[in-house]
Amino acid sequence: MSHPNRTTLDLEALGDRVVPAVIDLTTAGASGVASGAIVEQVSPQPTGTGYIRSFVRVHASGVQQGFNTDARPLQHDENSSPQFTRSLALGQVPVVTVNGVNYREFLLDINQKASAPLLSLDQVKVYLGTTGNATSLASLGAAVYDLDAAGDNTVKLNARLTSGSGSGDMRLLIPEAAFAGRDAGSFVYLYSKFGGMAGAAANGGFEEWAVRAAPPAVPQAPPPPPTGRLSGKVVLDLDRDGALTEAERNTGIAGVTIELRVTGADGLTRTVGFRTTAADGSYSFDGLAAGTYTVIQTQPPQWGDGADFVGTGGGAVTGGQTAEGFSNDAFKEVVLAAGQVVTDYIFAEVGGVISGTVTQDGEGDPVPRAGVRVTLVSVDAQGNRVVVGETFTVEDGSFSFAALAAGNYLVLIDGLEEIDLVLQAGQDTTANGHVFV
Repeated sequence: MSHPNRTTLDLEALGDRVVPAVIDLTTAGASGVASGAIVEQVSPQPTGTGYIRSFVRVHASGVQQGFNTDARPLQHDENSSPQFTRSLALGQVPVVTVNGVNYREFLLDINQKASAPLLSLDQVKVYLGTTGNATSLASLGAAVYDLDAAGDNTVKLNARLTSGSGSGDMRLLIPEAAFAGRDAGSFVYLYSKFGGMAGAAANGGFEEWAVRAAPPAVPQAPPPPPTGRLSGKVVLDLDRDGALTEAERNTGIAGVTIELRVTGADGLTRTVGFRTTAADGSYSFDGLAAGTYTVIQTQPPQWGDGADFVGTGGGAVTGGQTAEGFSNDAFKEVVLAAGQVVTDYIFAEVGGVISGTVTQDGEGDPVPRAGVRVTLVSVDAQGNRVVVGETFTVEDGSFSFAALAAGNYLVLIDGLEEIDLVLQAGQDTTANGHVFV
């Protein structure tokens, strides 16, 4: 069958000539593998201070080559400015992970005429040294990476895929294993050669190798200062002696309102918050900044005002109609440092006392009567009665009920005589009774 439109190619025998393998990166996103490293065309990268760190720039027509160093004079076609041709520490080369494998990343930016945008990358060799000012690569020993280690490779690049210089055209990913055993302070030398392929010679601006700069440190807000805590209790001083036993410290009074105020640097005082004492009489304020505080108790109406006890953070007791304007008990000038925890700011209250004497009526003067049962009953606003306590008169006929809340009471003498009385907060009331023969 004839094929009139088919062109017949005459092939020339190449003999022993070595034909380089061309890795074509002239289309967007193209990639390949060369001697274990990945080469890939990349989209434009952010450039400029804070984004990339240029370390070698070469510029010549046709074929151009060079390597990075701090040494001067330079050996090939490198730009002599130390801003563009300089040493590079291994720790400055980023590590990236591709498919679970770690690589060191190098970025290449090329510049060609728009009319002839192709450029060949013919050689890349990477060395490691102990100083950053090598004058020749020969002094550095064997390369840790060679583009041509597995055969003659050439990477074909297209400058038209990105716009302008500094935007990035290719990245070279060399396996981290090539740098195994070398510390971050080792110096990296990258030698490269361009323009040896026909139709892909250097014709425009410079070619430049760079690495991504470490991202700028984001200023971190200082941690908030540690916060403090103030706590205490409202308790009942059972014997009204102005001192508290361990047992009295556990006689908590629930439902008492506690206010906390703070005085700022401007001299103004504001309320921090309110707490209501728990069943055990405790209260606490958490999350407190350093400052000067005042703790104010709203006097519970059913109890009399007792002694108050400054806690572990110091301060002073005040109360009543004082110059500070507190009508209730308070602890003032409690100074908290940052994160300080202070405890045991205790407001003590006192109860009322109902006492009396039971006598026996008969001929002559009344005689005190011992052993008489006396029952105390509280009466609420609805007339409901609850037995508060029971006792017996002693030898002189006396009896007493202490630590009583304010309210209405009945005193029952021997179950017969009832004495109706009103007890004020913290006050004493007498209820004398009689029994008959």
